[in-house]
Amino acid sequence: MAEPKRDQIQEEDEQRRRGAETSPAPVYQDEARQRQSALYEQIAARGPFRYDAEQDPLYRTARDRYVQEGRMAMKDSMGQAAALTGGYASSYGQAVGQQQYDASLRGLSELIPELYQQAYRMYRDQGDALQQQYELLGKQADRDYDRYRDELGDWRTERDWQQDRENDAYDRAADAYARLYALISATGYSPTAEELAAAGMSQEAAEALRREYLRQTGQLPAADAGANSGSNTGHSGAQQTGKLTLDEVIRQARATRQSNQMTDLYRSCVQAVNEGRAAFSRRELDELWNRYHWFN
Repeated sequence: MAEPKRDQIQEEDEQRRRGAETSPAPVYQDEARQRQSALYEQIAARGPFRYDAEQDPLYRTARDRYVQEGRMAMKDSMGQAAALTGGYASSYGQAVGQQQYDASLRGLSELIPELYQQAYRMYRDQGDALQQQYELLGKQADRDYDRYRDELGDWRTERDWQQDRENDAYDRAADAYARLYALISATGYSPTAEELAAAGMSQEAAEALRREYLRQTGQLPAADAGANSGSNTGHSGAQQTGKLTLDEVIRQARATRQSNQMTDLYRSCVQAVNEGRAAFSRRELDELWNRYHWFN
């Protein structure tokens, strides 16, 4: 019994591949996770809090103001002291002026703790904001991944359903071909166009089978039988040589349900290929096995 034409099987496999290409698997978009990783590096690079008044722009502004005010206070004090001495500078005036200047700078020193606390609060608030952003990005990344898993699950379900449907269609066509082949070979039946289409059998192949039946049963005139013998030899091919065909392998595999028996069948087919008793190659055998997942 012949199997469906190999070029037909290849065409159906190509259609499966084209169908898979039109519906690619979803891709995980990890943009949120990447942003979270970059933010983590930013948080880790902050280091502990340190305060340098000279690097604080608020302190530098306050220092310039306090120094200017101290100089003005010192100048005023020295001027008032000079007025008391008739306009002449004195050590008393200089001492009073220096006291005013130092008093102004002490106010600057007293401002440093406040500036320190202000800088620390800013450092802490920035850290809290970064942590909140990090956590939000983590939640977004989790949602993105969950959505990806859902989409991937739906895609796999659709893919498996499609493959099962295609495999079922192929099995039905192979069974229809086998039944029609057996019917024509045993009875000389003339199939309809619908039956040929369902089995994937050409009109020429069906006619060759019918003529072979008529020849074997003596219903075909001798002249027609002789003229048909040459072409029929090519059609029978592997069957006339007595070699194992893929169609026979399919029928034996479908009749086998236990995994160890399936393994034995595969090994016997490999041996038949190695000994030249098979009408197919090792590659064709493996493609058939993989297509039906008989090892799974």
